[in-house]
Amino acid sequence: MPQLKPIILFVTHEQTKIGGSSLSLVNLIRGISDHYHSIVIAPKNGIVSNYFRNLGIETHVFRYELSFTDTKGLVRWASFLPRLIRDLFLNKMAIKAIRDKFRMMNVALVHSNSSAVDIGPELAKNLGCVHVWHLREFLNRDFGFNPKFGWVRFRKQIRKADQIICVSSAIASHFELQDSKNAHVIHNAVHEKMDRLISRSKEKYLLFAGGTNKAKGIDDAIRGFRDISLLDDELILKVVGYIEDKKIDQIRLQVKSLGLQGKVEFLGFISNMSVFFEKAQCLLMCSPSEGMGRVTVEAMFFGCPVIGFANAGTLELIKHQETGMLYKNASEIVECYKWLAGDDVRRNTVIRDAFEYAQMNFTEDEYAKKIKKLYQECLAKPTNV
Repeated sequence: MPQLKPIILFVTHEQTKIGGSSLSLVNLIRGISDHYHSIVIAPKNGIVSNYFRNLGIETHVFRYELSFTDTKGLVRWASFLPRLIRDLFLNKMAIKAIRDKFRMMNVALVHSNSSAVDIGPELAKNLGCVHVWHLREFLNRDFGFNPKFGWVRFRKQIRKADQIICVSSAIASHFELQDSKNAHVIHNAVHEKMDRLISRSKEKYLLFAGGTNKAKGIDDAIRGFRDISLLDDELILKVVGYIEDKKIDQIRLQVKSLGLQGKVEFLGFISNMSVFFEKAQCLLMCSPSEGMGRVTVEAMFFGCPVIGFANAGTLELIKHQETGMLYKNASEIVECYKWLAGDDVRRNTVIRDAFEYAQMNFTEDEYAKKIKKLYQECLAKPTNV
């Protein structure tokens, strides 16, 4: 009888939108599939749970709630208290149901796949196994979320995990883990290793991949594009990502006020961006608080130079004028574009160097080696449960 692989339970938080944490989890699962059997635990049936199932990844749904609010201080308590007892009860029942489902199976590890997943510690305790917490988001800086019992207690809870993975040094610093022995900075995998850089003729458009999310910097992207469009009237800006109805009208007003009617296209969510990257003049990565910036690395893999906001995770990925361009305020975006567009040899050198950097650091194979080493080390030690 063949030896059964150890099971990893990946606890996720996304429900209705396939975001970077789900995409990066797929890269992780593919990379470790030779050693571990991965099972995804999702809080709701729908787009995200079906996304994993359609990829052939075993997925189970248990209803649990995330213990965060979009307020803080006394307002946080006033808004959260009415649902606190309900959420605690739902999460307790979810943990019991997951434990009963898997306790007779070879579960080696519970892997919380987001900063926002906080049932992982108690679930690992109930299963008597190792807990790994994967910190991918700042929470407050990028999504405006705050922990139900405050940041001091939440950071203490994170430190108790057997191992902690931070997707960037900026995330590690945010959670005050720079000196923690069980915290490790491991950048996400974004793609499998490619044979070569695909070279395509560039078309007359720039990309922004944050949808209508203000936290992703769409205001900067539109202002920067306005300045760039004055250099070349044929250029357009393609906005890719989820379009929120309550925000799109305000953004269209901004487009109109800047005289950009007909020059900004809203394409919605696109699952495979490779051709868009290959043909774009550049990607505008304008998020001021990007945990890592998966889309930045995707662009590097597909020959699209990146103009990025010089902060947080983006600052760790781009070397200015080597693997991309960095700016500190929106007025500098046009200067970055001029530097790239003004010399084909210079731009092609940036594209090539960025591709080689991505190949060396963000492939599934390299990522899997680091993750499997971390798993092996923590499974060999007593757990913190």
